[in-house]
Amino acid sequence: MAETPVVPMPAPSTDQPQIELIDCIELAKRVMLTESWVRSHVRRGCVDMIPHLRFGDYIRFEWNSEALNDWIDRHRCGYGAAAPQALPEGPTGTETRELASPVLRMDNKQGRGARLARAVYCNRVA
Repeated sequence: MAETPVVPMPAPSTDQPQIELIDCIELAKRVMLTESWVRSHVRRGCVDMIPHLRFGDYIRFEWNSEALNDWIDRHRCGYGAAAPQALPEGPTGTETRELASPVLRMDNKQGRGARLARAVYCNRVA
């Protein structure tokens, strides 16, 4: 019987950086933020979610991927940074006040300011 010839795999291109899967802790270290900040930006409902992969309860980020690099570039300020891109459509001034009004009316031990800050931070009303 004739053997099938072995075809060598092409060498990876050196033009593009190697994509590496990292977890929340490693991403937080690399961008010098807290792990809790990173986790809050992968929760559903967050306006400016960090691009990520979800494997059940596990969250991974593609370091050096185009999506993650674009997300980081959108947060770049000064030093000749590219113009910021618009975020996805969200509530406007009047709608924001209407969303926040139920939070402002709540009177409990946690305090209205803390609930409003959390609601605005993740663009949702609890």
